[in-house]
Amino acid sequence: MSDSFNDVLPRYRWVILSTVMIIRFISFIFYSIAPVLPLIMKEFQIIAVEAGILTSISMLPGLLLPIPAGILAGRYGAKRLGIIALFCEVFGRLIFAFSPRLAAMSIGLFISGVGSQILNVVMLLLIPVSIPG
Repeated sequence: MSDSFNDVLPRYRWVILSTVMIIRFISFIFYSIAPVLPLIMKEFQIIAVEAGILTSISMLPGLLLPIPAGILAGRYGAKRLGIIALFCEVFGRLIFAFSPRLAAMSIGLFISGVGSQILNVVMLLLIPVSIPG
């Protein structure tokens, strides 16, 4: 990095950090299926328990993925892993959006959850590098 970039970065580090956090918070809201859950329950004729499982399946990878994601980010780079995780998140949401069955919706949400949980780890790795001090 050039010296001029290093001079400007400390003044804007809180703006950068706030922007990253707001974008991540918005992505959680955007990826929530709770607003359309009554429609899904009606369309697929599922009960509340199945709907609850459907809403929580995207958080399931968060139990096991943070440690392997950190190891993979150290080995292959956080930026590369972040791009792959972003594609997983988008691909999973596309499967969810266009799936005609509940099982396919669950698979899409799980794939999206994998991407989302890996992005959480990558974001935590990239912030200290991007915002020194």
